[in-house]
Amino acid sequence: MPVSADTQRRPIPENVVPITLADGGTTSTDPSVRVAGSTVTITQSGAYALRGTLTAGRDIVESDGGGPVWLMLDGVDITNPTSAAIAVMDAGEAVIVLAEGTQNCLVDGPAYTFSDPTKDEPNATLYSKAGMTIDGAGSLTVTAAYNDGIAGKDTLTILAGDLAVTAADDGIRGRDALIILGGSITVKAGGDGLTSDNDEDAEHGSITVAAGTLNITSAGDAIQAHTNVHIIGGDFHLTAGNGSRATLPADRSREGSKAALVW
Repeated sequence: MPVSADTQRRPIPENVVPITLADGGTTSTDPSVRVAGSTVTITQSGAYALRGTLTAGRDIVESDGGGPVWLMLDGVDITNPTSAAIAVMDAGEAVIVLAEGTQNCLVDGPAYTFSDPTKDEPNATLYSKAGMTIDGAGSLTVTAAYNDGIAGKDTLTILAGDLAVTAADDGIRGRDALIILGGSITVKAGGDGLTSDNDEDAEHGSITVAAGTLNITSAGDAIQAHTNVHIIGGDFHLTAGNGSRATLPADRSREGSKAALVW
């Protein structure tokens, strides 16, 4: 199991495609970037630097190259009232890099509109169907009114960054695994704070924390995994169940850390 952020960090390619976000005027000169109204779609693997504001828009990754996609957030403010602010729907891997010294903000709305009504995805303000890594020396504020704040259907790895997540349901979810190797993470969640909930494979559904500072306030469990929670290091400040005097629904627990195995 990886325990060092340095061993997991991947160098950013030299050629970075700039994308300037603006309501009604998003621009990029690269043909791999398609702009339709306030929707920006990245269609190829590679590195992209996003900066600017969308008050009712989104960034979608639908890469057909099979390689990783780097999204460098260099001072972005994206609000999407009807879906995820950033959704990685197809990529070999997604790497979210918070540019040094920048403040980035992602916000969704309380009701999503799905292109396929039979599938509830994306279902988080920052969402990835591929493995996702978050890194960098900037900050990211995520506000999720619909469901989860940050969610990956594969493994979600946090190497660095100053993350503040407020979510209607779970704060940060890595379905197959959630690995935290650094960063400063603050979560306020209406469900679980951190979760890994793959219950279909005994090798998945785990959480590992090796470093970083975690401040978690949750209505459910602060840290919840289907299989195991492995704590190697880190600084923890956990409040589960909105405090010890909170009254919870019958289907909610309020444990600081909950899994089949905690070690």
